[in-house]
Amino acid sequence: MRRFDELLTAMIEDSTRADRRYRATTFWEIAGAPIVDDLRVHGVTHFREHRSARRYYAPMYGRPEYLDRRESIERWLRRMPARRAHSVRWRLDGRHAARVDARLFRATDVAGGLDLGGVSESQIGGGERFEIGGQRYSRSLLNYLRALTLLKRQAATDDVESALEIGGARVALLHSHDARRFRAAKTGGEYDLVCYGHTHVAKIERVGETV
Repeated sequence: MRRFDELLTAMIEDSTRADRRYRATTFWEIAGAPIVDDLRVHGVTHFREHRSARRYYAPMYGRPEYLDRRESIERWLRRMPARRAHSVRWRLDGRHAARVDARLFRATDVAGGLDLGGVSESQIGGGERFEIGGQRYSRSLLNYLRALTLLKRQAATDDVESALEIGGARVALLHSHDARRFRAAKTGGEYDLVCYGHTHVAKIERVGETV
């Protein structure tokens, strides 16, 4: 734990010395303190279960009052008739809302392009997951999957390799042996950062607003 605390301190200090373009936004400057406090106290193994995670970066389906006072609420539910308790719990723990979103995702997905049907989330970091139709979903994952079904309807996704969004920046990852695609990624203005391999030579260049 001491080693982790030292690394966390070093990361925070490094971030304050970074070029202004790469420093945390105002949102993360505010969120950073409680997130770091939780990491120092509880560690990183179950980071998605931290109170700060639910507030800032790991949205949950479960009602906050249920997640914060699960044991006392479960004692209250056990005094109810079984069918009534099941109905109340179904809504408090978020299972009902998760199933609704999963059905919406599957109903709007289209054939071809990105294969989303087999996507399932790991349990790394702990926190809320629901197993639906043999796949595990968090609220974050279902949000992304629903957005990707919209993308599939608007654009060809058969040749997508990797695309990320980090802190609002659009990032492309690709192998530069395909000159046409590499040039399009660099010059098209779609990405803020293009990371590529193949050359085994470290290099940083800017093309317009793309690095």
